[in-house]
Amino acid sequence: MNGPKGTKGSEYTTWITCDPHARAFSVLLDEKSRTIQTNLNKGVPANERYTAETNPLCLKCHAPNTETGSAQECFRMDGVSCEACHGPSSLWLAEHYKQDWKSRSAADKEALCFYDTKNLVRRAELCTECHVGSGAKQMDVNHDLIAAGHPRLRFEFSAYLANYPRHWKMEEDKKNRPDFEARTWAIGTVASAKASLDLLAERAENRKAPWPEFAEYGCFGCHHNLTGAAERKIPNQGGRPVGSLPWGTWYMALLKDRDFDALLNKMVNRAEIDELEQDMSKTYPDRAKVARQSKKLSSQFARILQTWKASDGTGLSVRSVLNQLVTQHSHLAATDWDGATQFYLSLAALTNALSDTDPAFGQDPQLKNSVRQIGNALESAFTKDSKTYYDSPVGFTPDLLTQPLERLKNQLQLHGVK
Repeated sequence: MNGPKGTKGSEYTTWITCDPHARAFSVLLDEKSRTIQTNLNKGVPANERYTAETNPLCLKCHAPNTETGSAQECFRMDGVSCEACHGPSSLWLAEHYKQDWKSRSAADKEALCFYDTKNLVRRAELCTECHVGSGAKQMDVNHDLIAAGHPRLRFEFSAYLANYPRHWKMEEDKKNRPDFEARTWAIGTVASAKASLDLLAERAENRKAPWPEFAEYGCFGCHHNLTGAAERKIPNQGGRPVGSLPWGTWYMALLKDRDFDALLNKMVNRAEIDELEQDMSKTYPDRAKVARQSKKLSSQFARILQTWKASDGTGLSVRSVLNQLVTQHSHLAATDWDGATQFYLSLAALTNALSDTDPAFGQDPQLKNSVRQIGNALESAFTKDSKTYYDSPVGFTPDLLTQPLERLKNQLQLHGVK
């Protein structure tokens, strides 16, 4: 069967023609991938070197379950194929054609290795394995790989999903879930944080791996100008020791912010987040202690996700969360590019959700324009000219967001967000 993108029967053709996952393996044959692998091979004996398309570390995410010698090796060109997200089909392929399939419970389907991606928590958990990392599955974009040229992982579930070329109908996602954008934001934030904590625990326990693992920290903790007009004058948040590295600037940016309990709902001990941050700010964090702390916090995040998974919702009030974010936590926009971008992505998801649930709010074109201007300001931090291009926000200063953020606050006040 075939048809327009998103219609029943067009799933495969939509994936193969529009979905970047279908090209996940082929990018390993590109010049950039060859350069990354060449850098990784430096100092490695000739008989232990890989090419990008044969490196097991690359294949873990770019062509899952196609290990050399496996029955699936011949399917590498499929990249991240159907089974990577929906589960190995040998047990459920014939079953899912039966009339009672849709009425079966998620647990019954999971027992057949069919992953319930309609449940947003389960969907987010699957995405984070590659896009955040999984030490248990040896999916890890560490600092060595980033230094070799691999892009730093900056996954934000709601933004990725909003831009994803769906092979299903958007109406199915929003059916009975008018606050869909807010749900994906909340679920994605907590699921990504949990995945990052699990990965941190694995890194801490791996005595063969470098420690501390610099991929855990904000890049500009080290990579910045020491003198001159271009020096970033960004405030030290959280009382870190001077000269220490800022931990968790991407995945934990919102959750580390004091008093932002909209997502944690009193189910996570905030003091333990503070303690982990303080320990990770030390010159040489205690591996065993960091591993224990990470696992303990991960289990607390897991309880939140389990509650949300069972109800397929978060129970959050979109308006109250947006109000709390804008009135009490806009200082995140002045921390660093990571914190500012997380703040912006939160604004985008919450204002989109409020537009879907409140017609008056959604009919104000100035609101979306104001949010977009904040995004444009963040984008302008990337240097782009005929001579130089840095794939990092080297031009970021908190001043970039001052005017567009003030404009947005004024417009939100007109809609009762104060």
